[in-house]
Amino acid sequence: MFLPGRPVMPGGAGSAEFASMRAAGASPLARRLLALDGVRSAFFGADFVTVTKDPGVAWPVLRPEVFEVVADFFASGEPVLTPTADGEGGGGGGGGAGPADTAILDTDSEVVAMIKELIETRVKGEATEAVERESDKALSAMEKKLADAGILRS
Repeated sequence: MFLPGRPVMPGGAGSAEFASMRAAGASPLARRLLALDGVRSAFFGADFVTVTKDPGVAWPVLRPEVFEVVADFFASGEPVLTPTADGEGGGGGGGGAGPADTAILDTDSEVVAMIKELIETRVKGEATEAVERESDKALSAMEKKLADAGILRS
């Protein structure tokens, strides 16, 4: 998990997950992260960026590269999500559309509002939990390797 010290998602709310370059069409930051060798997916929360790595890649090797991409990106002032008028990363792409899709509007019917709330709480919550499980697994593996090498003591 990387904390850039500022809101990640537009408005500081919502979340988005990018598991492929196609899904990352709406996010310059996600495209840059997924372009790194060993990055499997990127997840953006209100104020954090989480990266899931391939199992064969060591965090000590990947972490500085991810940190550099995140730091350079936020220093550039570019938006995390961009409009997808060209269709890239849009409908059916799996997570690149951004948080406004599930924002409950005054004009929404009660049924639409309930559906949007379910998507926010259950679907996105499950995605967050999956990312956290992967992060926990990666951290445990790294701790074991460090302990086995005598670098980390419990």
